[in-house]
Amino acid sequence: MKTGEDFRREFPDMEAGFRQAAAEALQSLPEANRSAWSKPRMALLLAVVFVLSAAVGMAAAAGRWGVLDFIHANPKTNPGMQTSAALANGFTPKTLDTPCAAFTITEAVYDGMATYILVEAVPKNEGIMIVPGYLHDGAQACSYSKSYPADMTIDEYAAQQGYSGIIPVLFGGSEISAHVYDSFHNEDGTFSIMIWSFVRPEYRFLDALPLHFSVSVYDDAPRGCSLTIPVSGAVQRVRSGEGESVVLSSAGIEINGVELIKTTMTTYCLMDYDIIDLARQRVYAMYRPIRILDDVGAAIPRGANPLYIRIGANHQGMGDQLQYISTRQIDSLPDHITIGEYDGNQEEGWIEGKTHTFFLQ
Repeated sequence: MKTGEDFRREFPDMEAGFRQAAAEALQSLPEANRSAWSKPRMALLLAVVFVLSAAVGMAAAAGRWGVLDFIHANPKTNPGMQTSAALANGFTPKTLDTPCAAFTITEAVYDGMATYILVEAVPKNEGIMIVPGYLHDGAQACSYSKSYPADMTIDEYAAQQGYSGIIPVLFGGSEISAHVYDSFHNEDGTFSIMIWSFVRPEYRFLDALPLHFSVSVYDDAPRGCSLTIPVSGAVQRVRSGEGESVVLSSAGIEINGVELIKTTMTTYCLMDYDIIDLARQRVYAMYRPIRILDDVGAAIPRGANPLYIRIGANHQGMGDQLQYISTRQIDSLPDHITIGEYDGNQEEGWIEGKTHTFFLQ
């Protein structure tokens, strides 16, 4: 991802560059056309030059990450064709003030299935580093940011960066569940924090999500605010036929329904299942994912959301149905999808095992 310094290196004198380009464009016009340009048109051209110059200047000065930066940077995520358009929803920022920092929600997207929320944290003490999630002794730095190193603890990394302390922060809301965090230390000393969350079943497919968002720091009472996030666009759904199922004995489960939900952000794959061998299911779930395959048997790349969860009975308020949810990079909904398992075990290795194709309608 490019930082403000990258922009400054690539565009060392933006204002002069724009002026030169504008001058060359005018000089390249035939004399007759050039004389036809009125003063209002010239003023409009200069105004455009000024706005573009200012916009790039602000981007270079800020150098802060946005939602799309986190999606591109995460090895488990891939943006969809419409992701960028979904992010341009004109969200009005909201700030929550706490004793340790000001937290501003700068981007918030609801696509009918999940939320993608970006928070910028401005510490009130420059010697304090802010990280998302719980702070565990000996935790790797990369647990709090994909951009932090994997060969040292978060405490060691904070000390290396000149910080005297770390403050962990939790984010939440009564309408969302199953959070995944990432963060980035901006060059201006602020922290961009990304929160991926599924919405609870009763808040899916609404025209707008009424979200009660909260920030929790240490033992302080959570600070919250109410947001209304319009759905980012149309939602398309296809599902397997009634009664179609397959037993995956290595995984210890029977899948009895598959649904694909395509949104502006990504495509969600939901599989309803029953456990037929609890011991086997626990071992399998610990080491191997369910395979989601294309027509040639290749794994379909992950989508814009890194969450993949197996939901138990009322797990985190996500309902009573046992369900496996993940996201995939599927640009148009197919009329069938192939689900597969791995066969084997952790000691002897895993090989590709049974597959079954579900037809969707």
